[in-house]
Amino acid sequence: MTNILLVLLLAVGWAPGQSAAAAEGDTGLRPAVLLTGALYRESQDLSGQWTYSKDLYKTGLTDINGWVAKSRMQRYRDLDVAAVEAKGGTDFFEFDMDRGARMDIPGAWNAAAPALRWYDGLVWFQRKFRAAPQAGKRAFLRFEAVNYRAYVYLNGKEIGRHEGGFTPFVLEVTEQLRAGENRLTVGADFQSPRREHPVFQNGWNRKGLLSETGVRKEAFDVLSAYYRTLEDN
Repeated sequence: MTNILLVLLLAVGWAPGQSAAAAEGDTGLRPAVLLTGALYRESQDLSGQWTYSKDLYKTGLTDINGWVAKSRMQRYRDLDVAAVEAKGGTDFFEFDMDRGARMDIPGAWNAAAPALRWYDGLVWFQRKFRAAPQAGKRAFLRFEAVNYRAYVYLNGKEIGRHEGGFTPFVLEVTEQLRAGENRLTVGADFQSPRREHPVFQNGWNRKGLLSETGVRKEAFDVLSAYYRTLEDN
């Protein structure tokens, strides 16, 4: 996480031109958006305090049958739960991200709270920010790193996913970004049944929304650890 682009890790960034549809038939590894010179563009830093919610059974993504998550379980809803509750009625909510526990982002959740030290599943992060979309310019969210899988929602709508804990990625939000207050939610899932992602030999790895400096350091440490193992054996 670094500066403003919406760059956070995140930042909202601006670029001239009109929105372009995603390329058709591209199933390779090339990302949908390549934003060059991101750190030098006009941007808005989203680092700071984010609320978070642990999702052990991933019910914020799907229910136990693999269907769309029930509305009361969705952490990414664009809704002021306290305001709805104040009106009375029969609405039922399992979670209110606005009143959730807080964590400094960028940061690793296993270093932020003792209860999360060995947690390997899904954690939802959320914060609100204000924006002023500019006519004739496109808006992007840029993440320096989310370890390991990321699910990104803006104002209640999914805008993209990413896999890979050591690579930056960019998502266009020109159509979803609104004037005034916006609600950004990121699900960070470190769990991997096949263990595709690299881990340290002692099982320790930084999990969650990580900073640019942390990502570069951790990537170097992982590669160094494997190199030493091969050399020693």
